[in-house]
Amino acid sequence: MAPKPKTKSQKKGTSTSAGRKNDLSVEFKPIMGTPDRPAYLKGAAKKEWDRLTVLLDKAGLLAQTDAAAIGGYCYYYGFWVNETKKLEKEDAVISTKSGNLIQNPRLGIVNAMYKQILRVAIELGFTPASRGRVNIKLPDEQSDNPYKAGGL
Repeated sequence: MAPKPKTKSQKKGTSTSAGRKNDLSVEFKPIMGTPDRPAYLKGAAKKEWDRLTVLLDKAGLLAQTDAAAIGGYCYYYGFWVNETKKLEKEDAVISTKSGNLIQNPRLGIVNAMYKQILRVAIELGFTPASRGRVNIKLPDEQSDNPYKAGGL
């Protein structure tokens, strides 16, 4: 049986069908450094931004383009902290007007925010398991490791 003829996109190397790589790749080199803290971050979110950006910048992992992703993580974190503090003063199970016991709605909010925090943390490589899946390529000027090829 004769092989199927190639489509136009396959001939050009632009096919993105399942199982095939796109041959048109462009290497993105972000501008490294700490982006400005988004103005919408307040309280615990602002503190988390300051804590995280110092650590990521020291590790050479922070780029100017990271503001939205890290800002979103910090926003969710700040919201979670605030709601958790409120929940600590309340019961996890409350009684309705008719006497039925239900989960405190604030607990649902806290859980939803934690799921968002974890989702973004995994995307950014902030969890032990996700760090192993994130391929980080440091800029050349920061590769002063003497044990790399050509070193000691």
